Amino acid sequence: MRILSFLLFILLSGLAPSAAQTLKTDVLIYGNGSGAVAAAIQAARSGVKTTLLYDKISWSGKKILANHPTLFHGIWAEFAKNYADSTQNEKPNAKFFLIEPEKGDRILKQMADTVKRLNLVQSTKISGLKAAGKGWEVRLANGKKIKCEVLLDASSGHQLLRLLQISPPAGGGVRPDSKSQLFRTSVAVLDSVSILPIKTFIPEKTERILALPEVESALASMHAGQAAGATAAYCAFFDTNTKNLNIRTIQSELLTYRSSLYPLSDLLPGDTSFVKMQHLAVSGIFNSGFVQKSDGIYFQTEESLGTSALRVPMKSFYSRSQIWFADHASEKLSIQEAINLLMYTATRGEELRREIERGWKSTFGFRSDYEAARAISRKEFAILLDTYLQPFNARVDLEGELLN
Repeated sequence: MRILSFLLFILLSGLAPSAAQTLKTDVLIYGNGSGAVAAAIQAARSGVKTTLLYDKISWSGKKILANHPTLFHGIWAEFAKNYADSTQNEKPNAKFFLIEPEKGDRILKQMADTVKRLNLVQSTKISGLKAAGKGWEVRLANGKKIKCEVLLDASSGHQLLRLLQISPPAGGGVRPDSKSQLFRTSVAVLDSVSILPIKTFIPEKTERILALPEVESALASMHAGQAAGATAAYCAFFDTNTKNLNIRTIQSELLTYRSSLYPLSDLLPGDTSFVKMQHLAVSGIFNSGFVQKSDGIYFQTEESLGTSALRVPMKSFYSRSQIWFADHASEKLSIQEAINLLMYTATRGEELRREIERGWKSTFGFRSDYEAARAISRKEFAILLDTYLQPFNARVDLEGELLN
């Protein structure tokens, strides 16, 4: 009996290492830089089991960064605060931010260590990569395997894509303009005038694999990484592939975690209406009135607006609104006229007008008094439009075209 028990122990002991050779995870992120760490943190926070496979976590960026106010958001802002707290002589939102690379590496590692559902695996070499079921299997040089549902290549030079002989996605950051609808698909702000369309993560002819684009700075890489992590988490959480992304859901997730989608120098992340204005910026209804200056893009919050600026962009979302515009023309839309437009388009009655008047300051946070005859500001109307017509809810494809 003892001999049988001993033989059984030996057998089970021999099998245990084999079973332990395979690690299963929802999202696997491969890379060393700040973008890879940001992606891993966001994917885990978005509710999926995440593994970061790395050689050595590295800030891998410039020592002195231009920290524009429109860039101070999301995981980068969290990193900057943690870094400033550790030095006690830096302001985290300063115009220029000094990074000591070794200390930056340490702060990134500390941030990753504290995140639930995030597993860190240090390995020097990948010996193989292949499709496995709906996902992927990575074989490490030490014989261990990692199986995942979604793979994100955040490595320098896209080493995993090269193993698979897959070309990285074309393009990168773009400046939003009227010639393209890609601004509607923005998931990250790279600098004070540039955004990152979501299709930049998606290699052609592949599913459940994403690639982090190589951008100019480690700061921009963190913003891009956070967006890539949310995208990877979406695929894993909803058990779907990169062809079926709901861009608005991913954008909403990023806004929930205090990221930014569109750089607006007069509507910074600390503004109480920041999320609503981000909704409007990636819908496009007000964008013809944006002004680009040397230090960024401005919403022109306090300017008035006329029917001519609204008619065409609103037509794409609400065909019914065109009937109202046919009977109304105004160079400066008044508060009363703006509410009339909302009532007609939303098919609402006088109760909407009373609701807006009662909540002018308490609900909407407007500082001015409610005066029906006064010209409504762009910011005031944008907040009301987002509240009652919700253009952000209209789904878009990877090119930014409306799907409704």
